Amino acid sequence: MLFVIFYCSHVHCPITMQFLQCPPDLTGNKSYIDEAEIFFSDPVRWLEAHFPNQTVLSTHLVFFEVLEKEISPFLERNSYVKTSEFFHTHVPEGRVGRNIYLYERQT
Repeated sequence: MLFVIFYCSHVHCPITMQFLQCPPDLTGNKSYIDEAEIFFSDPVRWLEAHFPNQTVLSTHLVFFEVLEKEISPFLERNSYVKTSEFFHTHVPEGRVGRNIYLYERQT
């Protein structure tokens, strides 16, 4: 669930993936807020709203390490375990972290 990773060059199989949407507002609506902004304003609340019960939980979550501490209650409560870590940049900034984490749900 990471919207800045270009997966097309690496994923070559038909699987369902969900990404945060952040399209520009082309209507001129001054109160427009994209999904990414809503997510980052309260990540745990967004996750709980989109995954309200065990039957709809994703098998994997992918995100920058800067989110790990904030969403750790959700990860622990739903049995997600970090299975991989990938270097991303030498210059992390804001929401973009140095590393990308892959968490897998343990059933």
